[in-house]
Amino acid sequence: MQSDAKPLVDKEKSSSERVECLKNDSEMIYKGDIMGKVRQTRSDRWKKRPCVLRYWEFKDRLVEQAGSFKLGNSFDIIFYLKMPKSWSKKKKALKLQSIHDQKPDTDNMVKAVADMLLEEDSKIWNIHAYKFWAEESGLYIRNHKLYEQNLAILKYSKGVIYETL
Repeated sequence: MQSDAKPLVDKEKSSSERVECLKNDSEMIYKGDIMGKVRQTRSDRWKKRPCVLRYWEFKDRLVEQAGSFKLGNSFDIIFYLKMPKSWSKKKKALKLQSIHDQKPDTDNMVKAVADMLLEEDSKIWNIHAYKFWAEESGLYIRNHKLYEQNLAILKYSKGVIYETL
């Protein structure tokens, strides 16, 4: 059965042309299309909805590029979302590197990445997520170092609410 799903990447381009990825123990850069977590049902096993197929393709590419990178339980994540082709050059120049305030939602994209790069995402306790307009889509992840985590624990564990009372 042929799918009507639009592929995320051009299969004709080599992987080195379409994706550059920096990997080490604390950070990762992914260049390519991004999407938020898709709500799935049991019927998606046989229905093969286009949005679900695109989501699984995104997952395969992200996991492949992540290689040995392990997402920590405290991290920064920045999403760069491509501006639509229909926008004028003037509007693109105005919006470039500005805050992205449209769908997909930041929380859905974080959930997608966490589900893809972690077996148990309940261990995540600190996330700083941002999304911006860009010429090309991609994402940047940086795991927080131990001292950054300790500072956050010292600063917020007693609760901001209690400090203001």
